[in-house]
Amino acid sequence: MDAYWPAARLVAELQSYEHHAHRQAFDRDYAKLGRLALAGYRVLPLTNRQLKHERDWVVASLGALMGAARSAVPVPTL
Repeated sequence: MDAYWPAARLVAELQSYEHHAHRQAFDRDYAKLGRLALAGYRVLPLTNRQLKHERDWVVASLGALMGAARSAVPVPTL
């Protein structure tokens, strides 16, 4: 996890071609995303380009997901 907000059960995963372009990293990342989803977390994958050039969208997306978490029914702990 690159960024984690436990109260919102939200994870931001930073994706870069440089670090995720080989088969092992690709498989590892998707396995991790699956485990997080099964555990009740929402994951927002973000690229370096989005962080640099789409900051407003990133902030709005994280805010929307955190706001949705506040109004959602709590997910039971596994």
